[in-house]
Amino acid sequence: MSANPEDAQRNERLYETLLNAIPSSVLLVGRDLRIALANRNFLEKSRRTEEETLDRRLPEVFPPAILDHTKIVRRIESVFDTHQATAGEKITY
Repeated sequence: MSANPEDAQRNERLYETLLNAIPSSVLLVGRDLRIALANRNFLEKSRRTEEETLDRRLPEVFPPAILDHTKIVRRIESVFDTHQATAGEKITY
């Protein structure tokens, strides 16, 4: 049984609304280290647009010092390899 396209659109809008209501920055990153999704908080805090952020690799979005300090690339790769979540941390820049 296939899903109703209207239900799928409604679910997508609900998901986006919920994600944008989170008062923390949220990024969904693919195995290729490209950003698939960024919530409104992240875009506002980083002063970026969706066009400047979505489908970009992490080094295109974060300064090298942040990538080095947080070791975020290694941590994301570990999540994909082990299927275990990693603790988040506050990043300010």
